[in-house]
Amino acid sequence: MTLGVTDTKLGTMPKADEQAIASLTDKGKTPTVAEVSPEAPKLYTQKDVDAFVHTIKSEAGREKKALETEVVSLKKQVQSKEDELTDNASEIEKLQEKIDNLASDDPNRFNAVKELKAAQEERRQLKADRRALEVEKETHGEAVKLAQDTLREISIWEMSAEYENGDPVRLKDLCDTFEAKSEEQIRKVADTLWTKKAAEPIEPSLLHPFKSETVGGGEKTEQQRLKERYPTMG
Repeated sequence: MTLGVTDTKLGTMPKADEQAIASLTDKGKTPTVAEVSPEAPKLYTQKDVDAFVHTIKSEAGREKKALETEVVSLKKQVQSKEDELTDNASEIEKLQEKIDNLASDDPNRFNAVKELKAAQEERRQLKADRRALEVEKETHGEAVKLAQDTLREISIWEMSAEYENGDPVRLKDLCDTFEAKSEEQIRKVADTLWTKKAAEPIEPSLLHPFKSETVGGGEKTEQQRLKERYPTMG
């Protein structure tokens, strides 16, 4: 049975590290921390971070749009239940009047009472359905708000990076205070806090195209000189 190497500070080392230590010991070397440490954490470039933020923003935008569409559909369904309840109330009222106008021994009275009970049961079900739709609509509405908040915070983070000494936490606090929600409103708050960073200069190209015309004094062009040096070129 192989025993683990125990260090009072680092705990029991895994078997792979034991083998590494044994190999180094055979060569008369003392293992360093770097030789037995786990892999270094992966470093992310600004391009990686920008791509990650873009992905989150895109997903939040799609989710927000889908949820808003669902909320509109649920509102229509709730309104439809409201209309059905209005019709049901009118039906119940008519049946009640009909029963009141019929004699107790009238054979039609039994059928009218039966219809009234069915209408009342339908009303209870309609109310239950309407309530369920309202709860679902509220849930979707909260999800829409969450998606909106996510997109807003991403915008705040991105905008703050465009300014000298931009601070996303401070920008968010002020936007919350002034209830700035749209990108235009957020931009106005940022403009009052900081100065935008200067645009980075574009370096001129180090490559110049060959000139097709001859240089002054009948000097050969670059193309002519290349053709003379490399006659097999087309």
